[in-house]
Amino acid sequence: MAMDLNQLRDLLARISRIVDSSGGKRQAGDLRALADVLAEERAPSVEEAINQIRVRLAHPPRKRPQPKRPTLSVDEYVHKLEDAKDEADIYKLLQEFRDKAFKKAELDKIAHRFAKGPARYKSKGEAIVDIEGRFFQRKRTANEIKFLERKKVTPW
Repeated sequence: MAMDLNQLRDLLARISRIVDSSGGKRQAGDLRALADVLAEERAPSVEEAINQIRVRLAHPPRKRPQPKRPTLSVDEYVHKLEDAKDEADIYKLLQEFRDKAFKKAELDKIAHRFAKGPARYKSKGEAIVDIEGRFFQRKRTANEIKFLERKKVTPW
């Protein structure tokens, strides 16, 4: 007599309860996981379901590739920060810095060179805040100089 998929899942559930009550918590969890995998399979017979599971085990799903960032040097990023004209430019760069593909050591070097801050920061977030503060400080200074030039005022 052949067993269908529903009967096999019920049998695994009963076996997992027995194993769980006898102290095999991890093994019972593994049996429940196997029953869940069988529930996901849409096969007409137990043999086909087992074959599909074997194929899935032989070819596990690949990990999602990590996001890759352009390979620009520290100098190029500092140059991009210095050339940023408005908030949209700087926020685009800051979002790139927040990306997981961006390493903290690289960001430390960029922040140190651009913001004239410490050589090492406690976190990526601290370095990003320092870069953002330095950008707005430079922008404010540039606006003050333009204002003084327009008014033809000398600072002395």
